[in-house]
Amino acid sequence: VLALLRAHANPSHPFKLEGVPSQLTVSERRIFMSELASYAQDGSLAEVFGSGTAAIITSVERIGYKGDDVRVPVEGSETTGFGAVAGALYEALQAIQYGDDAFENWSVLV
Repeated sequence: VLALLRAHANPSHPFKLEGVPSQLTVSERRIFMSELASYAQDGSLAEVFGSGTAAIITSVERIGYKGDDVRVPVEGSETTGFGAVAGALYEALQAIQYGDDAFENWSVLV
């Protein structure tokens, strides 16, 4: 997932995620719930999702924190269940897995 996002954010890389702004900053770091709650409260939290082998990509709508729910905006969730970035990642990963698209050396024809 990080490799796909980094490729998308790199102006010289041909891979792009449909519907995701190219001015994307990709970082991998620890984030604390107090920080996430603050972003949700001030309106700067855009999306939260998780990734893994079995789930591929899953959006997060809310997170329980200190007896309350931190609500996460999920634009378009009524139709897809995903925000813009998670939805684009899901579609890209599915296309790579099914051999419809290639990404670097992720797939090998056997």
